[in-house]
Amino acid sequence: MRGAIGGSTPAVGDDVSPAAAVPEPERMSTAGDAFAQVLASMRQIVGPVEAEVEPAGGPASVGAAPEADAGPSAASAASGGDGVSVPAPAAPAAPGGRDRSGSSVTALLELGIPTRLVSGFTDPDAAVPLSLLVRRFERAPAARLLPGAVIAVVGPAQAALRTATQMAHRAGLDPHDVVLAGDIEPVPGHGRRLQSAAAVSRFRSRAPDDVPSVVVVAVGQGRDARAAAADLIDALAPDDSWAVVDARLKAVELRRWLRAVGVRRPFDALAATSTFEAQAPGTVLNLGVPVGWVDGLPASPVVWAAVLSERLADDARWD
Repeated sequence: MRGAIGGSTPAVGDDVSPAAAVPEPERMSTAGDAFAQVLASMRQIVGPVEAEVEPAGGPASVGAAPEADAGPSAASAASGGDGVSVPAPAAPAAPGGRDRSGSSVTALLELGIPTRLVSGFTDPDAAVPLSLLVRRFERAPAARLLPGAVIAVVGPAQAALRTATQMAHRAGLDPHDVVLAGDIEPVPGHGRRLQSAAAVSRFRSRAPDDVPSVVVVAVGQGRDARAAAADLIDALAPDDSWAVVDARLKAVELRRWLRAVGVRRPFDALAATSTFEAQAPGTVLNLGVPVGWVDGLPASPVVWAAVLSERLADDARWD
């Protein structure tokens, strides 16, 4: 889909006119309080995060945010300064008497950042400007909800529902209009579940052409559940298909899941969850599908900068 998301959209199936386009948000820079506000917003969404946590799970264009300037760290932005960065204390010397930056190639690789994204930085201990790094991340195609379009949000039940309702809310849609399908318990306000390929196919054939439809395809545990979800996605024939993935899992697990569930209808984009708790959040950047959503926010450069700042040392370079 390549249209504009609707503005204030009534319930799916009502007799309504096409939704109006939602204006694009203003550009946001990390050179001021905006960066700290994004970080605070993400923390509010995912809850408090300790420094080391073991694994336990848009705007007008969902999954596509405007380019943003990467400036100082969240700490300096939150200090209320006027954009002038204050030098951080010197980091402890690395073995061999060399200073190692908090945003070095070595540190970034430990966070799961794919090697292709740090190519060209020849010194593994030298600082990598994060303002340049985050712009190398592949951007997912915008999922724009046009009237009559169908968007599938696929993943474990609770994570997929949470992501779908976040997307709907940010797009100006009523979150209760999100349709439920697959291995998910009834949820008040969301109507009857679609639990078979035949039911999903009937829904698709009768989907309203005057409003967009967001459909959660909940995936259960095990091979049979993944195969069943693949059948539902195939029957739904979505215009866009988003996979909700847990950033705390290993890459091999995530790739296996993506192949099995997306065997008939490959995914267009990923919605990454639990990035703040993940020891290597960059793992989701190496799954062969672009990341368009990060813990409740479109995956813009500034959002990725906020995620990485949680794991890098205080002397990480931003420019």
